[in-house]
Amino acid sequence: MKRVLILGGYELGNLGDDALALSTAIYCLKSGIECTFESKQSAYVPTMIFRELNFMPHDTTADYEAIIYGGGTLFYSYSNAQSQSKIIRFSKKVYSVIKKPKVLYDFFYSMLKIRKASKTSDIIMLGMGFGPFHGNKLQLSRVRDIASNTKIIGVRDVKSLDCLDEINVSNTFLMHDLCLTREFSDYLKTNGNKPPVNTSDLSKTYLTVIPRDWNRTENGKLLSFKLKRYCGKVLEDGKGINFQFYSLIEDQEWKSFAEGLQSRYPDLVNITTWNPRLESMRDFICQLEDTEFVISMRFHGAIFSMLLQAPCFIVPIDQKLTQLSARYGLREWNDQIFSLCKYSLTLDTETALNENSDLLIKIFEKIS
Repeated sequence: MKRVLILGGYELGNLGDDALALSTAIYCLKSGIECTFESKQSAYVPTMIFRELNFMPHDTTADYEAIIYGGGTLFYSYSNAQSQSKIIRFSKKVYSVIKKPKVLYDFFYSMLKIRKASKTSDIIMLGMGFGPFHGNKLQLSRVRDIASNTKIIGVRDVKSLDCLDEINVSNTFLMHDLCLTREFSDYLKTNGNKPPVNTSDLSKTYLTVIPRDWNRTENGKLLSFKLKRYCGKVLEDGKGINFQFYSLIEDQEWKSFAEGLQSRYPDLVNITTWNPRLESMRDFICQLEDTEFVISMRFHGAIFSMLLQAPCFIVPIDQKLTQLSARYGLREWNDQIFSLCKYSLTLDTETALNENSDLLIKIFEKIS
């Protein structure tokens, strides 16, 4: 049986990255592949996966044939924040354990094991995002370095593919986000502890907003301001809003705004926040079935909406979201859209699921 080690941005309390970890684990489980995760002592991912799947990832001491970087944006840079990347997430991990020397030692020891193993194991990236870079040579150098040690790089959008082409990285191909798999879709469609959804629009919240604090670009800040103003108008019309936050730590500006609205409209405003240690991921994501429309500032908010066939408008604050609009036909929200309406995606979600399934089968067959 093949064994793989799964790396990624998980265990930082972000729903999108945690979902990528779970989706990869589900695929491995259904495909007869043993998997494990790089984790520190305080890890919640193995427990989360066991809670969701009744399956415990194997110990990191096991040998493995491949290292899988499972989705997410690996390297990027904005003009006013030239070092934005996974290195920030790495720093957060170090900060979280700095007061516990044994945990800190275990964390760095696990990283050393990964580097040692990478000399003999295949390194494969799946569903990755790259860029934008705005001329940041340090980040481009990092991309070249990691690409030279990687057997296969599957990217989730054309912009990422173009970025790698520009620096002469050739071992690349276009796929879909790793949450767009048949296995993860089936997982969401099983009810879990959630009661059956009432499909009547009269029983649903009018709007779910998936916010994100975004100060990296002027356009992003402006769109965030306009969306807040729009939320106020929706509530003035007597329609309900559910604010769904994907991180316990991030988005404090939006959380403060939502709490202010909730104090003014207690019967119309609901606030939910992802807590990976307490909640079922399936139940949290499937709240989107209980809303008429979704407006998402987060990439995976749009992906989950696609999987659940929830009408979704994306707020084009960065290239990840604009690529979703270009590739799948998701409508871009702007402050001129006063009345939301249902629409059809240009690329059927089923097509994306089938294409990803075919690609993943071929990729895992290549693991020695």
